[in-house]
Amino acid sequence: MQVLQRKGYVQKISNSNDGRIVHLSLLEAGLDLVTELTPLDAFNQAEQEVAKQSFSSLEDALHATLSAL
Repeated sequence: MQVLQRKGYVQKISNSNDGRIVHLSLLEAGLDLVTELTPLDAFNQAEQEVAKQSFSSLEDALHATLSAL
């Protein structure tokens, strides 16, 4: 989620009455990305980026995959 926030795709707002509740909104950049890419295209592109690298842990590989998305 943090990657999507940093890239400006989603906005995360905590509920003022209950801190356990978080509201997520898709921002304009996120909407543009959704309309531009089909899910399969996005995953294929991420897979191509990640396949070029080697990782010492699953966590590192997953982080790189999320960053590529």
